[in-house]
Amino acid sequence: MASTTARLGDREVVVGDFMLFKFTAIAERLAQIGKEAPEIIQRWGKFVAEYERDHQLVLDRASARRQLGPQPIYEPVTGPDGEVVRDNDGYPILEPKRDEHGEFVFGPDRLRFISDQDWEGSGHEIRLPQPPPDELVMAAVFPFAFEVAKDHILDLAALVITPDSQLEEREGQLDKLIKEQRKFLDHRTKPGEVLKLAVATKEALQEEFRAHRAELGKLREGWSWVRGSENETEQTTPQTPVAPEAGSDTDSSSSTGSQASTGGAEERSSIAPRTLTPVGSSD
Repeated sequence: MASTTARLGDREVVVGDFMLFKFTAIAERLAQIGKEAPEIIQRWGKFVAEYERDHQLVLDRASARRQLGPQPIYEPVTGPDGEVVRDNDGYPILEPKRDEHGEFVFGPDRLRFISDQDWEGSGHEIRLPQPPPDELVMAAVFPFAFEVAKDHILDLAALVITPDSQLEEREGQLDKLIKEQRKFLDHRTKPGEVLKLAVATKEALQEEFRAHRAELGKLREGWSWVRGSENETEQTTPQTPVAPEAGSDTDSSSSTGSQASTGGAEERSSIAPRTLTPVGSSD
């Protein structure tokens, strides 16, 4: 899988493409942080909820049809050996799926449950909560998390920057290795560098889970800490759009927020419907 680099003091650290031992150890420590400091998850969830409440993309009916109507389904390209073909960053190369007649196959219409009466009642508008960027979430939560779980977080960072080769050579000495890396973190790095490392680690873990979600299902507890909510629906689970109640008032004061992104990991896979919140419904 793809990896990234992070600068820590005089080191350039590779983050991602973890071997199983390291990945498991990271997930276990994330689960431990979640158990011993549940207020971190609460703070995380509260920030995301408030951000999405205040940053809404409002779409009229025509725009919603363009963005949320049936879209072509993409599938990975496979080589002669049956293996998935990947680009230089490790992502699968995708192509539109076709039926037996060579026609494009489209995903579900995510607006199919919203009737004409529902559209009328919402002023022919819907709004989509926009998730906060990882950097903003980390900036909002990291100081508090550092305050209540400093040792756990630094131990996690120490584990992340330890090369897999060292973990293999000194098997059975994990605590000692972490202690050595902690000394480097304590005296040779800046808080902002550790924050960036946390963002890079979160993104790397997300990529691993997206690629191997089925195999890694047993590590879901650690994953829930990364995502900030144990109850968040998986991307591949179709979600039913929330239709507005007929006759409801239009919320003319809602913020349009930032424009919807057309890139990112969600669109590297097949269509993943998202929840639609109608203008005029209660928050």
